[in-house]
Amino acid sequence: MSKKSKNKRGEYLKPSKTPLPADSSQSAILDNRNSSKEEIDIGGCRVTRKRVEEVVLYEVKENELDTLEKGKQNDIYLNFAIFCFSIMMSCLAALITSDFKYDFAQTAFFCMVAIGGIIGTILLFLWWRGKDSIKEIVKTIRERSSE
Repeated sequence: MSKKSKNKRGEYLKPSKTPLPADSSQSAILDNRNSSKEEIDIGGCRVTRKRVEEVVLYEVKENELDTLEKGKQNDIYLNFAIFCFSIMMSCLAALITSDFKYDFAQTAFFCMVAIGGIIGTILLFLWWRGKDSIKEIVKTIRERSSE
């Protein structure tokens, strides 16, 4: 198998369309260019390459690419919302089932229930609002190609 050659700019050169000589160590590539499959035997290992019939290219803006690269950043909101609701439910269960000796402890648990519920609701809202941002960007990119 020959090494790939590079030009002056460091780009790989396109392979030539000339067939392999009959005396090479590789068996001949199936010469039917219309078929969707090529088979090569390299040193006893058979390689099968299937052709792609069509390639669709989409134009993507840089800000869209940045957003896709970052991924779903708002999933952290859901994680923290679940955490806040868990703390809220634990403290609520303690408030309902316990008799507190000190009023300060009861007030602290009540504050944890209120704060956990408020912060959890805000984080859940933020997650819900941004959960489809990646889908919207992909939809915009796909619609752009049909114009």
